[in-house]
Amino acid sequence: IQTLITRDQFKITTWKNGAGQTAEIAINPKDADFRHGDFKWRLSSARIESENQFSQFPNYSRILTILSGEGLLINNQELGPFEVFEFEGEDKIDCAPISGPVEDLNVILLRDQYRASIQLLNLMKMTEFKLEEGVHFFLPLLSQVNIADIEFFPPDLLKVEGSGSLKISAEEYPAPILWIRIWEKTVVQ
Repeated sequence: IQTLITRDQFKITTWKNGAGQTAEIAINPKDADFRHGDFKWRLSSARIESENQFSQFPNYSRILTILSGEGLLINNQELGPFEVFEFEGEDKIDCAPISGPVEDLNVILLRDQYRASIQLLNLMKMTEFKLEEGVHFFLPLLSQVNIADIEFFPPDLLKVEGSGSLKISAEEYPAPILWIRIWEKTVVQ
């Protein structure tokens, strides 16, 4: 199953701690409210403009990367663009932009049921891509891409559910694409 998710479909809400705004890209189940802790996993993006603390999510794991900006200081450690930071939802996390506003991409998932990964793909040509079981999101970073015969541009994402093969091509190469995968722990790797 393939679903195109456009930026105008993102659900804008306040952070759980009230210190900023988050753009919810996808949540499971669809009618869950992340602030109530009744979700299995959530993919979102947030703009971080000043020093603050991350909201806490007990029983969840988190994985985060930087989409735009110079990066973040997280507990005094630098996290640069497209580097991946994994932590537990109850960890105390202080963050501050290194230089100017930052946009991040964040997956929050029930620790005992799900796993997730974020990878930067740098395509040099049309590629056949084999997907394992799970929910996959593809976010092109520079130019239009074509995945499974669906053409789309950044900042839109393509959600692909299940396993199988996909053809990925781009209008221009190299074509950086962010690939987010969420899967149940019971799935054999």
